[in-house]
Amino acid sequence: MSLNPSAVKVPARISVLLPLPLREAFDYTSENSLEPGVLVKVPFGPRQLYGIVWEKKGESSPKTLKPIIAAFKNIQLPQVSLKFIEWVSGYTMTPAGQILKMVLPVPDSFETTGKKSSAFLSSSSEKSPQKPQLSLDQLMAAEDVKRSLESKAFHTFLLEGVTGSGKTEVYFEAIDYILQNGGQALVMLPEIALTAQWLQRFEGRFGFQPAIWHSDIKQSQRKATLRTLLQGNVPVVVGARSALFLPFLDLKLIIVDEEHDGSYKQEEGVIYNARDMAVVRARLSQATCVLASATPSLETELNVRSGKYRHIQLNDRYGGAEMPEVKLIDLRKIRKISHQWISPPLREALQKTLAQGEQAMLFLNRRGYAPLMLCQSCGDRVMCSQCSIPLVFHKFQEKLLCHHCGYTAHLPKACPACHEEGTYSSVGPGVERVYEEVKTFLPEARCVLMTSDHLSSSQKVFDQVKEIQDHGIDILIGTQIMAKGHHFPLLTLVGIVDGDSALSGSDLRAAEKTFQLLHQVSGRSGRERRKGQVLLQTHIPEHPVMQALLHQDRGEFFALESDQRLIHGFPPYGRFAALIFSGRQKHEVENIARKFARTFPLTDKAELLGPTPAPIPLLRGNYRWRLLLKTAKDYPPHSILKEWLFKTPFPSSVRLQIDIDPYSFF
Repeated sequence: MSLNPSAVKVPARISVLLPLPLREAFDYTSENSLEPGVLVKVPFGPRQLYGIVWEKKGESSPKTLKPIIAAFKNIQLPQVSLKFIEWVSGYTMTPAGQILKMVLPVPDSFETTGKKSSAFLSSSSEKSPQKPQLSLDQLMAAEDVKRSLESKAFHTFLLEGVTGSGKTEVYFEAIDYILQNGGQALVMLPEIALTAQWLQRFEGRFGFQPAIWHSDIKQSQRKATLRTLLQGNVPVVVGARSALFLPFLDLKLIIVDEEHDGSYKQEEGVIYNARDMAVVRARLSQATCVLASATPSLETELNVRSGKYRHIQLNDRYGGAEMPEVKLIDLRKIRKISHQWISPPLREALQKTLAQGEQAMLFLNRRGYAPLMLCQSCGDRVMCSQCSIPLVFHKFQEKLLCHHCGYTAHLPKACPACHEEGTYSSVGPGVERVYEEVKTFLPEARCVLMTSDHLSSSQKVFDQVKEIQDHGIDILIGTQIMAKGHHFPLLTLVGIVDGDSALSGSDLRAAEKTFQLLHQVSGRSGRERRKGQVLLQTHIPEHPVMQALLHQDRGEFFALESDQRLIHGFPPYGRFAALIFSGRQKHEVENIARKFARTFPLTDKAELLGPTPAPIPLLRGNYRWRLLLKTAKDYPPHSILKEWLFKTPFPSSVRLQIDIDPYSFF
């Protein structure tokens, strides 16, 4: 008896995307038809890997195709996640598999349990939620956002407000709407350091803790969050930039707090700006995106002016608090005393502040004790062996440290260049040096250092913040980790030790970044009833950044900065794409960069700048050269890059990194 050929079941042919840096998906067979997004386990060489069904290709034909090992039909990425993977891959010119690894960072979360996870809500508070009394401006701003949520259509808002104006409470109202009406909300914060105090405020407002997602959480917590997300049981997630890629089933609201912050730019692996990708993610979900900042980026400002984003403003501090008075201390007019970095006016202000029972903050955006160790005999600098930058001296840990690659060393007793002993001297101040100086003239003051070196986990940040809130600390001394988001009621004095440090160099955004950072630092002062003041030490008080900070006139500074960018066709009025070549062999990297420059296609649509050594020509043991592609704002560089890269092969020993719309130029 012969079988009817039509009755024989032919395996389905499916395409599987794997979390690997490869450009194509791979075909497998399955006894059952599987929908795109379903989690599967497949053989890949000698390994077994998790992946997702990328597309269905009908019936199987080649006999060489391997069958999938297992399919988890109850675990399926939503279609919007698949679209997001594809969009980010195309925009960043990165293989889709690398994006998938961000969407499903721990795919084995789903094989170990068949049970449904409970809703990811927890509370450590016995108090009922406390909804604060909002100002009229806050209520009106919140209503604007809630109306966009009711419309169930894509909108992007810039929520701009002076420091201390209550922007967080405005978007808390929008989150409350999500909790009452269904859906999911994502809040992105630029740094883990902000999470502790933010979570405290969130739990006080809503009575539970949201799901948390950043690099500091345990693997078990990551797995639990992924499982509950794909079951729709997580209403609110707060996290760093990577949280944007989580597989939300019903995302309705995205908040990007401190949207201007450079921490949203991922500089390694998949290179992207989470602020911009958040807007794309909201559009794909027909959701609302709120970009919140006291100092919005020029890119966001331009999108407001062009009508792409809607603008909400909070012009006054909450509860009647006044903005702090800003004074510039011209260091050119003050007699320099060796090994002193705190000027007499700032010293006097510190003493007066502590005498009044208030707190002060000293800001210097340099970790360690000194940024450079110099031989006084021959001028030799102690350099990193893996990077072309000086090692930073950390006196309290008795070590030299590279802040780029993590290389550590001890200060040599004798200079390796001239062999003289004991000739190395520290040049310039770091926060440890400022701490040491404060203790010499205020020995009884309770001082604490706030840097990423001393606060290495979110729990340490939480404990430190609580000690400051409880007035267990008189003077905070630290870097940008304390510059934003924190609210300390008794802090009335901010002293900026070196306001000029970030204004030099080749970064086209130097002035903008400096203004944003120093404005945020200044905003920590006088956030409640007590009047605050800011003393800013500078050698160039006439600089537009310093004048804008003095007069608290952000509009005038940004107009001037915007005009300069427009004249030169720099972002946001033009586009850049950076190509960074790196490798172990110095001359090979240079030759490849020059070869690429020679094969650049002739076009009136773009201009090529370079090749030149990167500003840090040796980084983590790799030599680096850079090319910069410049195009008009309305001409994306992708098509030129694809044509150019396709016809110019290069050896595997040289790595090419493409950065669309670069933020930093190191």
